[in-house]
Amino acid sequence: MLSTRVRIAFFFAILVFLLLGGSSALLIASYHYSWIQNETLEMEKTDQRLMLKIQEKQREKNFDLQKELKDFFDDEDHIIGKVLDPFGTVIFTSDGFPNIQTFPEEGQTLLLSNEKLFLRTDRLSKEGEIVFFLEDVSDYWAQEENLIQKALFLSGASSIFLFFLGYFFAWRILTPLRRIAQKAKEISISSLHTRLPLSGNQNDEIRILSHTLNDLLGRLEQSAENLRQFTQDASHELRTPLTIIDSSLQLALKTKNFEHIETARAEISTMQQLIDALLILAKNDRQVFLLSEKKIIVLQDLLDDIFQHISQKLAEKNISWNSHIPEGISFFFEPESFRRILWNLLWNAYKFTPENGSITLEYASGVLRISNSGTGILEKDIPYIFERFFRSESVRGIEGVGLGLAITKSLVEANGWKITAKNGKNGGAVFEIHREPKFQFEVQQGKQ
Repeated sequence: MLSTRVRIAFFFAILVFLLLGGSSALLIASYHYSWIQNETLEMEKTDQRLMLKIQEKQREKNFDLQKELKDFFDDEDHIIGKVLDPFGTVIFTSDGFPNIQTFPEEGQTLLLSNEKLFLRTDRLSKEGEIVFFLEDVSDYWAQEENLIQKALFLSGASSIFLFFLGYFFAWRILTPLRRIAQKAKEISISSLHTRLPLSGNQNDEIRILSHTLNDLLGRLEQSAENLRQFTQDASHELRTPLTIIDSSLQLALKTKNFEHIETARAEISTMQQLIDALLILAKNDRQVFLLSEKKIIVLQDLLDDIFQHISQKLAEKNISWNSHIPEGISFFFEPESFRRILWNLLWNAYKFTPENGSITLEYASGVLRISNSGTGILEKDIPYIFERFFRSESVRGIEGVGLGLAITKSLVEANGWKITAKNGKNGGAVFEIHREPKFQFEVQQGKQ
């Protein structure tokens, strides 16, 4: 397989050969056409001179056609002739006139390329003798062949020169790419902090490529760091319930107390929730839902369905449910992810709403808000609540593994939306889901 620089040099060499060869061919063809035109005019002039001479001599008493023809063709430097009477009998033939079978029509000229001869046929008078004019054009033919050879040599020599010149410049141009490739070979999972060298000005394509690859390395470095942190966090979160399960089972074996088994079963349930959440996160990481996967979902219908499943829990804490959703509001979402987003947010609101509190849903100006009464989120915790395994000190006693909001954020962004959190003016937390600017078709109002 040829290298890129060889292919570039070869391409330019072929291009130059075709350009020079084509130009030379056009020039030679133009020269050849002009020569034929000139030869045709010269042959016509010779024809006219012969006719005028014969017409003048015919008035003389001692007119001898053969003698006049011989004198005429002897005076011509390059043209010889042959004359036949009206019955086809040869009247005159110049010395060295070749035996050829192909002649042009009367008043026409003809070039015989193989014999390198230029011919013309005409009559001395309307019904008179037929005259064949012939010129040997070997010298011109040799000159034209010489021009063709020189053109081919020039094209070939120029192509070879351009090949090496193109190879040199391609080598110079591709040198930064070789440095980038060499540096890229040295980068491994443990050295993702390394960046590729930059060369050229701001608009240089190779510099732009280096910037792009460096951005990619930055994202890979961040992903690797996230994966490392995620692995550490997951290991820590799984280790704790496993330790409790092991201790509870040992105590159950020693004391025959089944309460310890119940403790182990509760921790197993926690582990199941954690593993399910981890699987969801692993599936949704970097996922982007396609248009074909999304559907128009009537918001109120979905909320009614979720309310049926959560209403009993709300009643147990006497939590009121306030919905201010305009009729006909629809979202363009992947159905299962949208359901999980709303369920996670509403369940989160339920967990952190005190007894006799309230949960409110409202939609306005393209923003869906879910808020609840209560103490809200600690201000110092707001930047971190969507991080995996984050658990605020103020909620340590409440059920959860610290992955619900991380899953919600992942699903929201996979659908091309954005989620934010803040504290309400009258207390409690407020979660807002709104469109990214590039997604202008996501919310539709009215009948679909």
